[in-house]
Amino acid sequence: MKNFIDLRVYGTGQDNLKSVWHNLRSAWHNLRTFESNRMKNGNLKSMSVDELWELHEFVAAELSRKMRAEQATLENRLRQLGGAIGDGGLKRARRPYPKVLPRYRNPKNRRETWAGRGKQPRWLAAQLHDGRRLTDFLIQ
Repeated sequence: MKNFIDLRVYGTGQDNLKSVWHNLRSAWHNLRTFESNRMKNGNLKSMSVDELWELHEFVAAELSRKMRAEQATLENRLRQLGGAIGDGGLKRARRPYPKVLPRYRNPKNRRETWAGRGKQPRWLAAQLHDGRRLTDFLIQ
């Protein structure tokens, strides 16, 4: 199948610009030729399978190019708004949470503390199971 837009860019400098310009002109010419030869009467039923497949590939390539351009535009807008684009989409900076002071302390090991948030630590769960009350472990 014929590729309509073939933008191979090699090298740098003036030669690079000339090759890009040449490829763009060639792509435009291929597009005009395709439109004039394949769609003279606009009837898809009169086209062969090969011609329809070639049209399908052209449309798919053009849609892919436009989707990439739109995605780049949207990502640029997100960057301007201050968001960071990651794998999962927009990632926000976490807000700073205040330091939570511990409310409960293990009397057997004074370094073990619990702020009262989240799951109870094992040392506390075991002592509560033995019949002690939560208020017994409060830090004064």
